[in-house]
Amino acid sequence: MDRNEILTLAKDMIRGTCPAEFDNEKTNSQALRDMFIEANGGSKELSIKNFYRGNACFDIIEELIPLIVYEGFTGNEFWMNLVEYRNIALGDELTFFTPDKADFIVSDLSYGTAGIRRQRLGKGQRYTIDTSLKGIKVYDEFKRFLAGRVDFNSFVDAVAQAMLQRLYEDIYNALKGVTESTRGLSSTYVVNGTHTEEELLDLCEHVSAANNGAKVIILGTKKALRSLKMETISDSAKEDKYNMGFFGKFNGIDTVFMPQRHKAGTDTFLYDDDKLYVIAVGADKPIKVVDAGEGYIFDQRDAGTPVTGDLTINYTYAQEYGVALVFASKMGFYTTA
Repeated sequence: MDRNEILTLAKDMIRGTCPAEFDNEKTNSQALRDMFIEANGGSKELSIKNFYRGNACFDIIEELIPLIVYEGFTGNEFWMNLVEYRNIALGDELTFFTPDKADFIVSDLSYGTAGIRRQRLGKGQRYTIDTSLKGIKVYDEFKRFLAGRVDFNSFVDAVAQAMLQRLYEDIYNALKGVTESTRGLSSTYVVNGTHTEEELLDLCEHVSAANNGAKVIILGTKKALRSLKMETISDSAKEDKYNMGFFGKFNGIDTVFMPQRHKAGTDTFLYDDDKLYVIAVGADKPIKVVDAGEGYIFDQRDAGTPVTGDLTINYTYAQEYGVALVFASKMGFYTTA
């Protein structure tokens, strides 16, 4: 079996662009399973004898999972409002460039006079983001897929969601660490308020003004958005709150729903329900993510650890990425008491 055929079908399934000869999801998954089994020498079983680096199934899975994570993350409209994402494996540059956003003062001139203070046009700054490996266990899921106990889409979802969950947590934890002393911000943009209409509107106006009058949007969880207060509430706004649980606009400013997530392995919400975020549309995105774009499957033999007494081996999938915050453009943080 040509490994490229397996990769092509798997990628098509991930992207929802399967060939016409496969008429439904079940057929697609069975066809892919058959390909994997053929690549595995005709066996449905994975064991310490046939699942190792250099084995066709091993190499294909190692190549597929980074694509699954990439497709899942770039398809998240909420985070792409805030994140500048680089995937090195897809040819993206490793370095980021932040232009100098220093304010320029326009002076009054008199004819015949040129006594104006000179102001240097900044050249901006290039920088890189440190990356590190993050890993999850995937071997058992893949064994179940080959045995027919789980379809490919379920397998894809289990692996991708585990890695994406870690990425989402790292991004949000970076945001949670922002204070008024964070470089590029101040108490004008990081506000602890009492949830008055004027406070939030002032913050929105500051963010817009700092970004040359750009349109701004307000991001928040459903509970955070539903706490918005307005003096004048139209019938359409009441319908928004009835149908969506929150106002679709705040004084003409669009609001964007931030779906809650659980912290990995818990039933605890990840996102704070007392925070609202104000961003300027088209401004430099503050969260920088670098994804090496390559996956690695390690087993305990790679580390020199012997096989366990019951002849099982622990397999770990790992992927390398890094997250950083850079506020070249102003963004608003509003926390309610």
